[in-house]
Amino acid sequence: MDSRPWDERTMTTPAPNLDYAQRPPLRRRRSFRRAVHALVALALIAGLWFFGPTLWREAQLWHFMNQCRDYAAPADTVVCEEVPSWAGNTPPFLSAAPTPDPLA
Repeated sequence: MDSRPWDERTMTTPAPNLDYAQRPPLRRRRSFRRAVHALVALALIAGLWFFGPTLWREAQLWHFMNQCRDYAAPADTVVCEEVPSWAGNTPPFLSAAPTPDPLA
């Protein structure tokens, strides 16, 4: 056996040269992907914060418009029985409008 301490023996042999692989491209690095995901999440949150109330009101309006469009009164229900006063004639709101001047 060798009488030298263990540290001396390891210090005399050269360390093996480690051939490291090249770093992956920027778009394939984990930190870059996490940063992109965080930016996308922040953009979505900011967009919902800004446009969220408007989109919610618009969605409610569409819902109620669909409800009105799909409504059908029962067959035995009278919807309207009053005949307009101008029935068969030109409505008064159309005859009261003046005829526009011709374009020159």
